[in-house]
Amino acid sequence: VIDKSGSMAGEKIELAREAARATVELLSPADSVGVIGFDGAVDRVVRMQSAGNRLQILRDIGTLAAAGGTAIFPALDAAYQDLETVRARIRHVILLTDGNTNEVGIPTLASAMHASGITVSVVGIGDDVNRSLLSEIASSGGGRAYFTSDPHNIPRIFVRETTAAMQNSVVEEYFLPRVVRDAAFLRGTGIEDAPWLRGYVSTRARPSPAEVILETETGEPLLARWRVGLGWSVAWTSDVKNRWAADWI
Repeated sequence: VIDKSGSMAGEKIELAREAARATVELLSPADSVGVIGFDGAVDRVVRMQSAGNRLQILRDIGTLAAAGGTAIFPALDAAYQDLETVRARIRHVILLTDGNTNEVGIPTLASAMHASGITVSVVGIGDDVNRSLLSEIASSGGGRAYFTSDPHNIPRIFVRETTAAMQNSVVEEYFLPRVVRDAAFLRGTGIEDAPWLRGYVSTRARPSPAEVILETETGEPLLARWRVGLGWSVAWTSDVKNRWAADWI
């Protein structure tokens, strides 16, 4: 959710576009992304869609232009409406602004979003931002607050924040593993009748030649491997402790 008011004209809006593009580049086709620009009104620059439509999304981001005033509430509310319809384990908003607003109810809106499973982080640029308000938005929204006087830091902050949000992926719920591919090292273990696991870290499989051996009931990788020299590197996304793998132990 990007401020495109008149005060963002020039270098700041250019770097905001760069930050949005850098964020999209971090995502996979399994992710969804939307970009909302705001001044006194809301502009859905990129409507919520698969991040796999990368070329068109990057072109649309390039249309962000600065003009007008600053109205955060309707833009954040639009993001709330869009994300309410998205089925994803992680739903996250990054709000970027260089302005100061007297709008009421924004922290309450962020709190409602957090209660719905949508987190909100904020990036404030320059010395004119309302740090108190933005910090309250991030706190209410279960996210993080960043402040910088140097617009060149914007892309770096967006990349760091997107990476942090993607890593917030611990899933603690009972599930039965599914065998996707036969592997010699699992033969004779009775893996097909393995008991419940109690949690895992949500992630995505590497592309081929990586091989997913076991997956969760939602199709996320649980056990995967790929060739490294003459051997294998193996990734296991649950644990081997009493917390998640108690019944396995």
